[in-house]
Amino acid sequence: MAKVENKNKQNPKLVQTVLKDGRASLALEYYLGRTETPVFDDEGNHVIYTDGAMAGKPKYKIKHNRKRENLNLYIILHPRTQAERTQNKNTLALAEKIRFEREQEFLEDREGYRLKKEKETDFLRYFRKHRDDEIYATPTRVGLGTAYRRFIDFLSGIQKYRRYTEFLRMDLLTPEMVSGYADHLKKVSVGYGASHCLGLFKKVIACAVEEGLMKKNPAKGIVMRMDRLALRKSI
Repeated sequence: MAKVENKNKQNPKLVQTVLKDGRASLALEYYLGRTETPVFDDEGNHVIYTDGAMAGKPKYKIKHNRKRENLNLYIILHPRTQAERTQNKNTLALAEKIRFEREQEFLEDREGYRLKKEKETDFLRYFRKHRDDEIYATPTRVGLGTAYRRFIDFLSGIQKYRRYTEFLRMDLLTPEMVSGYADHLKKVSVGYGASHCLGLFKKVIACAVEEGLMKKNPAKGIVMRMDRLALRKSI
């Protein structure tokens, strides 16, 4: 039976809810601390423990505060085939990756956390992280690698952009730059290669916008228009 494994010190924890269709829904459970409310008797006096290890001490009602975040991920409780077991393994790996990222964010938001991580500011390094992320299938990582190399080639070939080949601040990626990159792709690619590279490039930008690393999407409205001659280059 497929089951989520947890470690006591993890916060949030990965938990599962059994469904009637033979699957389990995955979610994250955050522990937000506890609150203590004094217990009073009918006369308004603080109740005191009369026996046990707490004898003589005031009594408090303790409430543990938790919240859940549904991941919209599901595992098969009783996998019967290798394909189902592989699917469970991949789903749990993705859920654990999300859990770890949320844990880092949760720690950063806690008051007094000294090792707070700064947001990524280098678009090139952010692009490389996507290129090397094993969460993507191999063909996608290969495509991201091609899109990245061609973007660096594009920057190197333009005088005013050459200084950005080592470090490109997020807010310096402009619509003009993205449009120029799209034109560069049409010159150096064959078939649907240009469109594919631009699509992956825009995907990375969209992720950066979604994570709050960019205020505006510089690729918005930029599309790849391929003529018939370009599509027949590879034939």
